[in-house]
Amino acid sequence: MYCLQTFVNGCWQGRPLGTVPLEFSIIREEHYAGTSYKFRYFQSDGTGVLTCKGNTVPVNRFQEIASDDFVLTYQSTCEEQQQLDFVFVDNFGRRVDYTITFASERTEEEARFLPPAHN
Repeated sequence: MYCLQTFVNGCWQGRPLGTVPLEFSIIREEHYAGTSYKFRYFQSDGTGVLTCKGNTVPVNRFQEIASDDFVLTYQSTCEEQQQLDFVFVDNFGRRVDYTITFASERTEEEARFLPPAHN
């Protein structure tokens, strides 16, 4: 099993969000050779652009994760509340849902851990 740790670097205090780095770390319980991870995201509130190393990350398309520590950058294009819903999956089918919500005065993070999908 694994979980995620995130550091959102920014302070908004009632102003437009601007550009915010989202630093992710995959925390593994065990290290298995050949384990790989990927993610996709949805923007359920607000508008903005998510990038990785300067490239736009397409909505609802799985992206491979090259390292256990990685940074995505979010560029807000509105002043309303914004929510990014991430789905992380490893090559064993274990899934972690992760939501980041940006509000005008504070940031909230929530992680829900789900069991592996069974086919």
